[in-house]
Amino acid sequence: MTPLSPDLAAPAWRQAVTDSWGDRFGAVEVTRERVELRSLSSVIELVAPEPYLSAQALLCAFTRAGIPPYLPVLAGPPSAGPLLLGPLVERHPDGLLILDGVHRCLAALRQGLETVWVSVLTAETHPPAAGSPVPLTEVTPSGSARTRTPLFRHTGNPDFRPTDVFLSRAQAGARREIERLRGPRRHPAESRDEDPMTNADYSWDQDSDLNDDRLNAAVVPQRYALTAPQVVVNSAKEILVVDPHPAGTWDTWMFPYASLILTRAELAAAPDGPDDGTRPVLAIEEGSTFRALSEALGQLRVGRQEAYVSAIRTGVNNVIADLNGTWSGRPFYTNYSLKFSRTSNSYTAYEFSYFLNHVTALDLDLPHVWIEPSRLAEELDRSETPFGRKVSSNVADALAAIRSSV
Repeated sequence: MTPLSPDLAAPAWRQAVTDSWGDRFGAVEVTRERVELRSLSSVIELVAPEPYLSAQALLCAFTRAGIPPYLPVLAGPPSAGPLLLGPLVERHPDGLLILDGVHRCLAALRQGLETVWVSVLTAETHPPAAGSPVPLTEVTPSGSARTRTPLFRHTGNPDFRPTDVFLSRAQAGARREIERLRGPRRHPAESRDEDPMTNADYSWDQDSDLNDDRLNAAVVPQRYALTAPQVVVNSAKEILVVDPHPAGTWDTWMFPYASLILTRAELAAAPDGPDDGTRPVLAIEEGSTFRALSEALGQLRVGRQEAYVSAIRTGVNNVIADLNGTWSGRPFYTNYSLKFSRTSNSYTAYEFSYFLNHVTALDLDLPHVWIEPSRLAEELDRSETPFGRKVSSNVADALAAIRSSV
């Protein structure tokens, strides 16, 4: 999941709504606001289970990535991920009406969140709501996958807001803005003389030759992701890989994981206090070695241990509620990555600390595979998409260490 500029959504929604329904709304303004979930209403009182489950998975993805729901994001790989602008809410005489995003807002409410980020539409005129508004607190998921009538019964009403049209036009406008900010694409031949480090991704561990290489200015990270993959092992010594993301986004097998995300800007702005691991990462600069970056990430994790454990436990258990574990001991394996985001035009430094978790049984309602580590290695030798999905690079990187630890 790749965060986008928080200011991307509002102008995209405003232009889309103006173009699509300007004759009904008149002049339109859209603002980014953090709203209380209990203040929201919807003309939908019953939601179908499949999109609601996808919304729950998406909320988990926001939690793991350390991104406040529901700021704009690319939900998959930066080059091709679905663009999610966040819910659209209309400021209406009947209250704040959800036009797009009722499943996401309901998932957040039922998860215990009090507020989320949305785009709030304020129109010059106020056409009647397409149905009787229902408080979000009274909206319920249906127990039947066949439920459709309550969800769509207002579409024939001339006051029904064409949210599908709003959304498609807003996404198209936002993508044009992203491309404009990125600038014109150059032919590969035009960039052959550039520094080969720029925009590449890097992975290493304590034994890699890369440790003694030095960072250039372009790859000094601006974000830090202290990540704990959970290697879940059953009594048959099989490990668990899952795809916790909404269908059609990443389509990747990975370990259950979560992260504590910190930015260079927020660390630099924090007041000086007890040793919290901040100084080593802020000291990383052009000419620092990859080894120094690894050590600085470790010191940051130790200094932020309480926040780290809280973020990991919450994030992992949002994926698999019954999965218990501790992240205060020593991981059996650690490796690192530097990954470039074209959208934010900056690097994130990852520390992956792998922990074993032995279980007897788990109730899993997301795509998953139990597999012996040696067989997974064989499957990867045969195909890049075993069992119909790609495999996260850090799963493959850790297989050798896993086979010697399980």
